[in-house]
Amino acid sequence: RIIPFTWISEEHFLNSIISYYIVAALFMGLVFIKGVDSLEYFRLPELNARSITAMSVAAAMVSQQFFGGRNEMKPWSVAVPGVIFLFGIGFGEEMFSRGLCFGMLRKYGQRNAIIFSSVIFGLLHLNLYTGKDWELWNAYSHVISSGIFGVIAAQIMIMTRSIWVSVIFHALSDWFIVFEKVIKD
Repeated sequence: RIIPFTWISEEHFLNSIISYYIVAALFMGLVFIKGVDSLEYFRLPELNARSITAMSVAAAMVSQQFFGGRNEMKPWSVAVPGVIFLFGIGFGEEMFSRGLCFGMLRKYGQRNAIIFSSVIFGLLHLNLYTGKDWELWNAYSHVISSGIFGVIAAQIMIMTRSIWVSVIFHALSDWFIVFEKVIKD
């Protein structure tokens, strides 16, 4: 929405894919340069009862995206870049929210870091409601639901000891962006 023109290519999702991965790389770089507390989560998940429970809950939450009957088959030329785009969203937004914000705020306590990084994550979603698309109730409900999602993603990261589980959870939670059936009135 910020860039009103195609800046790289007309290919489906390519501009967004490149933008999200650039943003993700920048925030991931900042996490490493600043050496924030969230660096301990930049590893594979631990496999113990707590992390397996968290991954099971995450899988159950995203399963509705696949089994809810709202998916539509897309041609490979849309599906493959679409999945890469979805992982770009998860990667970019998690690097900023859980990687950078949570990591920088953690010195004020883990609970505060979860809450405030999730509030920031929720507010990031106001960009969907600008200009002619502005509607107060839709913006309010999306910010609240995104903030709640942020709390859940942070808890998944903490319980699995891995930001990568949150990245995958985030990407799969956004599945509808690419694959939801378009219902025409």
